[in-house]
Amino acid sequence: MLSSRLNWVADRHRVPGDTRPPVPDYKTFDLTMQHLQGKGNWDFSASALNLFNATVLEPPIHRRPGSSADLPTSAIPYDMPTSPRTFWLQANYKL
Repeated sequence: MLSSRLNWVADRHRVPGDTRPPVPDYKTFDLTMQHLQGKGNWDFSASALNLFNATVLEPPIHRRPGSSADLPTSAIPYDMPTSPRTFWLQANYKL
């Protein structure tokens, strides 16, 4: 079985008071291939996350201890990068 997922993140806003440029939109594409009930009791899967290696940035947010309000932060001057293209393999054996 082959499955895919498109994750499209858009129109994010910085917290009030953060004067940096807007946070860029991004799209990631994930692909998973599964072979269920293969030889014996084995299941196998392989995945590629962020297959096209999109640049994904998340804005840093600071919270004052004891507060639930998001505040702009100057301690982290740049947006935080997330995982680049990632591959993983999985094998399961059912008893």
